[in-house]
Amino acid sequence: MLLPGHQPQILWKQHCAGLGSAGEDRSIANAHRGGSVIQWRRWVFPVRLATRMARDLAAETVFRAKHQPARFPQPDSKTPTVTVDAVSRAIGHGAAFIHHSQHTDGSFRGWFLPQPGAAISWPTAHAALVLDDVPELESVCHAAAMYLHAAGLQHQGWGYNDLVRNDLDTTAQALIVLHRHGLSPPLLALWMVVQAQAPSGGFPTFAPSAPGQTPRNSSELPHADVTLLVVHMLQRLGVQADARERALAWLATQEATGTLPAFWWSSPVYSLWAQTFAGLATEMTWRIAHALLDHLSTQPYLAMVLRAALGYKHLDGASAAATSRLLGQQRLPGHHQALCMPGVPRRR
Repeated sequence: MLLPGHQPQILWKQHCAGLGSAGEDRSIANAHRGGSVIQWRRWVFPVRLATRMARDLAAETVFRAKHQPARFPQPDSKTPTVTVDAVSRAIGHGAAFIHHSQHTDGSFRGWFLPQPGAAISWPTAHAALVLDDVPELESVCHAAAMYLHAAGLQHQGWGYNDLVRNDLDTTAQALIVLHRHGLSPPLLALWMVVQAQAPSGGFPTFAPSAPGQTPRNSSELPHADVTLLVVHMLQRLGVQADARERALAWLATQEATGTLPAFWWSSPVYSLWAQTFAGLATEMTWRIAHALLDHLSTQPYLAMVLRAALGYKHLDGASAAATSRLLGQQRLPGHHQALCMPGVPRRR
């Protein structure tokens, strides 16, 4: 049983049955229409995409015009001295920028791709996840959680945006955020994650179209970075202990080189961060992260590896130098420029 007092299997079957009956009616009608259905499908997505792009672009233009963040002085040096005051100022400037970057509905907008448009749920969930322990951003995280709660009830899960099917990476992070803020999760979203577990024990980015179905592409294969967050989500919510144990056993088989690969990211640094965040880091994780400190300078990788390295040691020479570079890279009006971007998700 997934949650005490609930039967998600029955709810899931009822949900699918409801979709199925409507689908049968559509199938009968489609059989009469023949090839016209295929032609309709060919142009309906471009229309939806064009509408989405226009709406996102207009919303972003208006948002940027109305929200001009305060401008702060640039650091005196590209490698400023790491002091409590310097770190506090950087946090304050960054928090002010984040406050101004949040939309009125509580969401954040991420990278703007030609297809499928602006990212919404993933940046909102990830921001609320990693900023939850920053006191200056408590109200920001709560507003993000309220947005995710409403979006999850509407879509029974979360994905890149509503043109892309729900994925386990975004959904796992959103479920953790909801749990932190005392908001009940959509039961079908939680069940979607659990039933997507591969026989090997790992979790994919996208659930297969049907349980037990052969994966159609790499995004339906299990991935370590996704599995780490799903495992942490299951532990935080206190559900599906058997699924969590099988996932942990699968993760143990993926660490032959000491690092776990990341599907969406061009560097395994994201997995080092995820291991640390999920409480699954080992001494090898911390040693690898510490060894990488001198070799990384771009964001968000430097911040991620620094977070992982500090789990191994307190601030030493290498981590102090990395922190200094991080402080020196803060831009006006308080942000850091990201020089990497995850992969493009597949549309629904």
